[in-house]
Amino acid sequence: MDGAAELRQLAHLLRVGADAAREIATLRPNDAGAIDRLVGQALTMAEKLEVIVAGPRGGATILPFTARLL
Repeated sequence: MDGAAELRQLAHLLRVGADAAREIATLRPNDAGAIDRLVGQALTMAEKLEVIVAGPRGGATILPFTARLL
């Protein structure tokens, strides 16, 4: 497991949250600008996560677990 599925799910959740924030912005016109900026950040983050998943190495590299007993 390399975390690709979890990164895709996080990207999806960011998009769902962005859609919800847009709806909330219609109820809070005084905060709409700030909410819109946050929506943009969430969507950018989702896109960047998908780029990581689709990267040439297929996502995260699993490092071996090393345990040290003291």
